[in-house]
Amino acid sequence: MTKLFLASVAALSVLSASAAHAREWQGNMPKPIGKLPSYPPVVCVTPNWTSEPCEARNEARDPLQGLWDFLKWMAVVEASWLGTVLQGGGKLAKYDGHEWNGEWPRQTTKLYYEPGGILQEHEKRWQDLAKSGDNVEIRDMCASGCTMILAYVPRERICFGERSALLFHAARNARDLSISVNTTVRMFYSYPRDIQEWLRERGGLAVGNVIAPASDLWAMGYRKCGPDPNEELREQQEWAEKDRKAEEIYKDWQKTFPPDPGPPDPNEVPIPMTIIRSTNIRTGG
Repeated sequence: MTKLFLASVAALSVLSASAAHAREWQGNMPKPIGKLPSYPPVVCVTPNWTSEPCEARNEARDPLQGLWDFLKWMAVVEASWLGTVLQGGGKLAKYDGHEWNGEWPRQTTKLYYEPGGILQEHEKRWQDLAKSGDNVEIRDMCASGCTMILAYVPRERICFGERSALLFHAARNARDLSISVNTTVRMFYSYPRDIQEWLRERGGLAVGNVIAPASDLWAMGYRKCGPDPNEELREQQEWAEKDRKAEEIYKDWQKTFPPDPGPPDPNEVPIPMTIIRSTNIRTGG
């Protein structure tokens, strides 16, 4: 009992000393200059931390805009690979004409006009693409070194669009454009077996340019790409380019005519019509 009493007295002594110390510290605080506001001031800033009036943030919002945004999001989801999982009550729905196999989709690399070039650069490019795991959509002409993509990217990851085609030819030396037999042979045997057989039926790579249209590639079992959302935009750009070139040709054609003499000289005396009528001009024999 005595120990408990002594402990209580010690605790009260500590609390008293603390309270006295607090009063002493508070008494040394500087006097306030002005009265603080009842709440912190609100400052509105732009993304680059420039201040702007907060009234601009109170623009009225259409109450149906949120619902409209949600419906648009649902339409996007329904047309995407995620829709293959959400549709059909758990059954495997179809996306791009194929049933979803339970694997998450890969990234997609799209190839449009590929004219070819240095073979080693293309081979390095296709090796990196094969390692990336990306799917490949060939949407336009794939010529020369571009065709070596078949040697590196697995066929199940490649599809061909409506306007696509492969253009094969023999390899040539960059210095004198002579045919490089060794490189041509290496390219030929790097292609898949069905491509080799297709080329043999058409004389191989030594006969010039050999074009494989998309229909032949589909017949060999290569996948057909789905619709390209950029196709309409690309057609518009192509027609705009054609219009530009046609306008340039028309302007060049106009330059072949003599320059316009301009308005007639007001001081020039016209020839009387009586003189023109009295002139005997014979035409014909």
